[in-house]
Amino acid sequence: MYIRRNVVALAVALLLVGTAQSAKAAPFARADVAEPTAHVLASTNWSGYAVTGKFTGIKGTFTVPQTSKTDYGVVAEWVGIDGFANKDLIQCGVTETGGITQAWWEILPGFSVPITWMKISAGDQVEVSVRWEGTDQWSVVILDKATLQTFHQVFTYNGPARSAEWVVEAPSSIAGIDQMAKYGETSWSALTFLGNAHNMWSMWLVQGAKVVSIPSAVPNLTSLVANGFSVEYVG
Repeated sequence: MYIRRNVVALAVALLLVGTAQSAKAAPFARADVAEPTAHVLASTNWSGYAVTGKFTGIKGTFTVPQTSKTDYGVVAEWVGIDGFANKDLIQCGVTETGGITQAWWEILPGFSVPITWMKISAGDQVEVSVRWEGTDQWSVVILDKATLQTFHQVFTYNGPARSAEWVVEAPSSIAGIDQMAKYGETSWSALTFLGNAHNMWSMWLVQGAKVVSIPSAVPNLTSLVANGFSVEYVG
């Protein structure tokens, strides 16, 4: 499968600092957030939004995009903890290429692990989450809301948990970063995180000196959590 790479920042703008109140309840709950607005940066493989600070969970729901059977590019949607500014990362999501979809989970520096029994289709709403369950124990959950198929497993992970992300990615293989599939558009909703968010980042994916995947503009973190966002292929 694919090796994820941490984001590469090429340009930064709009620095504001805010704090989200940590959520202590066991279930996910929408975080109380202040008003940080997005740093805007370019990445070689990520598009979407990230928050930096200290976290114990992240959750979101995305619409699985349609890829053409003749399109050999690759696109992946996922949530994760870490990876934005370090080499650690625990994540889960769905990959599409050539009209084929595949759910997976991954903990760097390992490879992604396909969940072969999950049958996910374009247009399905998929809820994904990563959450701290206790000392070095993190749960990974993938729920296809159309079919109610659910993957739930607890893994050992000891990364610093300094970022949380909702991402549409051009994944990486041993040969390098894959060409982004012409996926059209997808949307993220029901966004939550557990922890303290100090900064928010809007990531534009650039390949061959050209922007190819871009998230919708969101004025601040409060709006991001309340309303979600979309990501569009523009290449």
